[in-house]
Amino acid sequence: MILHYIKYAYWNFINQRPYSFINLIGLSLGMWIVFLALLMVTHHTGFDTFHKNYKNIYRVLTTSTEDKQNISGYTNPAVIGEMSETVPEIINYSRYAYQMININGVLAHGYTCFADPDIVDLFTFQLLYGDFGQFNKASKTMVVSASFAKKHFKNIANATGQFLDLSERTGGKEQKEAYRIVAVFKDFPVKSTFRPDLIVPIENSSRYKYASQSENRGDERFNAYLTLKTDADIEWVEQKINEIEQDKSRFKTVFKLQPLEDVHLHSGEITWSRATQSVEGIFLFAGIGVLVLIISLLNFMLLYSAISERNTKSMALRKVMGMDKMDTLKIVFIESLLICLVAGFIGAFLLHYSLGYINEFLRDQLVLSINENWSFFVIAIALIFITAFLTSIYFYRHISRHGVIEVLEKQASPRHNLFFGNGVVLAQLVIVTAMLVFSFAYYKQLDFMMNQGKGFNTDKVIHVYRNMQGTSLLEDVILQHPDVKGIAIGESLPVYGSSQKSVVALKDAPTQEFVLEFMNVDENFIPLYEIQLKEGRNFSTTFTTDATESIIINEAAAKLMNLKHPIGTVTNSGTIIGVVADFKFETFKKTLKPMFFRMINKAQVIGPVTVKFSTESKQSFVNGLEDLLEENQFFVAESHPDIWQTGKGNGVFIEKDYVERTMSYMYADEKTLQKVVSFFTLMAILISLMGIVGMFLYKTERHAKEIGIRKVNGASVKEILLMLNGDFAKWIVLAFVIACPVAYYVTQKWLENFAYKTTLDWWIFGLAGLLTLVVALLTVSGLSYRAAITNPVNVLKDE
Repeated sequence: MILHYIKYAYWNFINQRPYSFINLIGLSLGMWIVFLALLMVTHHTGFDTFHKNYKNIYRVLTTSTEDKQNISGYTNPAVIGEMSETVPEIINYSRYAYQMININGVLAHGYTCFADPDIVDLFTFQLLYGDFGQFNKASKTMVVSASFAKKHFKNIANATGQFLDLSERTGGKEQKEAYRIVAVFKDFPVKSTFRPDLIVPIENSSRYKYASQSENRGDERFNAYLTLKTDADIEWVEQKINEIEQDKSRFKTVFKLQPLEDVHLHSGEITWSRATQSVEGIFLFAGIGVLVLIISLLNFMLLYSAISERNTKSMALRKVMGMDKMDTLKIVFIESLLICLVAGFIGAFLLHYSLGYINEFLRDQLVLSINENWSFFVIAIALIFITAFLTSIYFYRHISRHGVIEVLEKQASPRHNLFFGNGVVLAQLVIVTAMLVFSFAYYKQLDFMMNQGKGFNTDKVIHVYRNMQGTSLLEDVILQHPDVKGIAIGESLPVYGSSQKSVVALKDAPTQEFVLEFMNVDENFIPLYEIQLKEGRNFSTTFTTDATESIIINEAAAKLMNLKHPIGTVTNSGTIIGVVADFKFETFKKTLKPMFFRMINKAQVIGPVTVKFSTESKQSFVNGLEDLLEENQFFVAESHPDIWQTGKGNGVFIEKDYVERTMSYMYADEKTLQKVVSFFTLMAILISLMGIVGMFLYKTERHAKEIGIRKVNGASVKEILLMLNGDFAKWIVLAFVIACPVAYYVTQKWLENFAYKTTLDWWIFGLAGLLTLVVALLTVSGLSYRAAITNPVNVLKDE
């Protein structure tokens, strides 16, 4: 019997062309997009839950009482050791930092970190070969991942006991030491925040040695995780930690604990958080996926209803021959299930073969693997069967609403189906228009953050990195280039992550302290970046005291310190000689911070040289600068780490895309989401157009005789086009009216995530409505024209 139902579904599919093919293609594309959204959601949820003790593991975050919006994922390593000694709820802890190192003289590309040996107990490591116990006992040891061992040794099992020469890249010095591999562990799953390739005991890190000194408590460049007792009160532990540390830090540091399972999805506003996704992004993926699913289901129901209208006589004859209600339901369910299964298979096929391009496009690591993401397969299969069940119930009710005699006497009215069809088209147009509005607003906000309103100018700017202290020789050579407009030494704009902090106190009120960001710059920095000087003067080499006794603050700092006339005010960091206009040196997602400039010591600094040029072609300027540097005995490296190559003196690296790279890092999530929104909106439009095409084909088929009669009575092609398209245009206008307030509300809610946001101009809504109108009318106009030019004899000959 089931085979009979399958055969019936097949022949019904073949006989109901083109509706059945349009239906299948639209549903398949919808399933592809829904599966992609589902994969994004399931991939980015459930991170780090494979650790056996993940419920009790917490990351240590730092912030300040005066700047609570700036939360960092980094902390000072010495502070963590003090915590563990005084808070009994802390069972164990581990600190780690990713660093660049050389392995056998070659720069290591991967996740190499220095960590406390207890990290193998805090996180769940799966030992393959060797012994973790030796890692805890000897300092010149290391543990490596299976992929690392496979890369460096033919046989993973033979990796243990082998020696590798490791050397840190710090300053211009490079000291090689032999380290022995004592254990090989299985690579961490994709859904893991912590995925190291090589781990070396933290005591070997020069960065750790420096940060552990008491005078360097402000050096916060280490990740730290704690394991707490199961019954520990987190709020009490935080309070206890802050009570211990409040008297030891002048930076007014406040510590917070973040559950390990929240790190991946709840670190969007936390600086120095690697490879995380925002929970807002997940909600956006899920929301768009639901909208595309709704559009696909509406298409499916609309076109299947058109098919069933054409097939009502066949179903009525089957009822006359004894088919009961249960048989009807079985036929409808099997037909719906077969279509959903085929569409699901096609959607999964498209997802599988497009996943590589999608990962490259979105800079993600999505995988179709039951071991890595079993929940995706369970939900996807359940989604196919639920879709088939719900649609079959609707189709059964749709087919059963007419009696047998009514159908056979051709008295069944199609008005209900036409009203449903117009309602479906309206719903699709509302969703598409709203998605277009959101997509345009998203692009406008991203453009606003990256290109407008920063308060400084980075046009025609490149950076030159060097491996030697002092800049006079390099400056002299660069200034020889005829297209160089100016150079500056010190920090670079914009700032990614977090800048440096200093405690500033006024001489007249030394007990009142303010935590301010600061930048070390030279006298050329402010004019080169075209930062507006509101009061006072810039740094100058004419005034010898500027190098050690002067600072320039921004307007936010003057407001924070309540300085109405700041010029000449003496602080513990220097005398204020100037005030610059506020400029957004960090991400637009944070409010502007009070900060100050102090003059840099060019003779001792190792940092970038900012070069502003005049020529229109950046590449030609870079090529000319490279030739000039090489002529003057500079080694021009191909990458930043290569400037430290042994035996290469005066090494420099020209980075022409610093600004673009930094902006990409700062707004990586936003750029990814913008791509997702644009792609999903485009696919939603395509799926909706397929439904509109199917609906219009059905509508013109139902009105074929009416059109023929109108043509016989003298109606022109233009009049018929206006009749068909005019009715459709009314639904587009109604969809626009409904979509505008919905899109406005959703977009305004999204914009609340930004401290500085663009405006929702009228043209965003107008452009979305106009685009919807033009695309939809162009789609149906061809079908309308074909119906309008049809010979009336062909449609009226049976009358």
